Amino acid sequence: MKRSSQFIVVGILAFLSLALLNESKGQTLEGKYPLFIFSNAFQQPGEQAVSLAKQAEWLRHYGYAGIEYNDPATILAGKKIFAEEGVKIFTSYVSVTIDDAPFYDARWHDIIPHFANQDWIIWVNVRSQRFDPSDPAADERVVAILSELAATAQAHGIRIALYPHYGFLVETPSDAYRIAEKIDRPNVGVTFNLCHFLKTDDAQNIENSLRQILPKLFVVSVSGAEAGATRRMGWDQLIQPLGKGSFSVLEFVRMLKKLGYRGAIGQQCYGIELPPEQLLRESSRAWKVLTE
Repeated sequence: MKRSSQFIVVGILAFLSLALLNESKGQTLEGKYPLFIFSNAFQQPGEQAVSLAKQAEWLRHYGYAGIEYNDPATILAGKKIFAEEGVKIFTSYVSVTIDDAPFYDARWHDIIPHFANQDWIIWVNVRSQRFDPSDPAADERVVAILSELAATAQAHGIRIALYPHYGFLVETPSDAYRIAEKIDRPNVGVTFNLCHFLKTDDAQNIENSLRQILPKLFVVSVSGAEAGATRRMGWDQLIQPLGKGSFSVLEFVRMLKKLGYRGAIGQQCYGIELPPEQLLRESSRAWKVLTE
């Protein structure tokens, strides 16, 4: 074979190899997960308030797809400001207390139509002083309250995801799934919160929990965390910037991929004592390592 022909063959093989590499990277499912930040990223202790315009600018600059935002007084103004930077509100954290009416802030009924058919999720945490965490005796009351909210949401093409929270009535993914099953609406599902799961269960049970709730799994949240006896750990160990801690968030994301999860992923930031921009910058770099 002539030298020029050899160069051509080598060049073609190199091109094909690069193309296959790029194609395989493009098909890595982790990279397709939109990452949004919890609004508590901008509420760190001792830090000055960050304007909505600056929040939106930082989210776009550091590659976040959007934010969780839960202030009913300013959410519509925030929605417009975030949209101007090409980011969105993915979820809104709504507290429901089942003991006495009003069970939740009635302003959400007025807000819902403004998010019609925009893939916005109402994140519902459920609390009670009368019932212990995970008590199924409260299910009938929870179902009645959430069914009314779910009907309004469904009329506008909006989903609700129960948010399991340590110490709350709906404390575990199993609690959330049980109640979602009883509500039995297509727009009602559940959330898997990594930090709250590690506070109530053992890491070795994560996959079984995900498999149980997968039919109704709408959204996932993650954070850096320590591995080990997590139920005895504090939030400073279970909620860290991405890239910190000995728990493998990479393996967790790979597990989501294997199981076929297709939704968004939120980054929990409660109590992290870092300036907000530094937190976004360092965590976005760590996320790129996980998804490239």
